[in-house]
Formats: sequence, C-alpha cells, structure tokens
Amino acid sequence: MFTLVLIAVIAGALAQRLAGLGFGLLVSPVLVVLLGPSTAS
Repeated sequence: MFTLVLIAVIAGALAQRLAGLGFGLLVSPVLVVLLGPSTAS
C-alpha cells in the first residue's frame, strides 16, 4: 500500500509541475475518493 501511495504522490507532483496548480487541486480530491481515507500508522 505504501508503494502505491508513493507512486500516486510522485505522479501527482509531476502532473502538477507540468499542468500547473489548478490540475493538482482538481485531481487530488478525486484520488482521495478513489483510494479512500488512510490512517496514520
């Protein structure tokens, strides 16, 4: 699970870098809904 989250964070950072802040703000909530909430370990 940690690897999946790490890949998602890296992909999100690259997408935000390429497309700008608006894209990151749009996609972030969608990823949270798809992945579900996580608890801190």
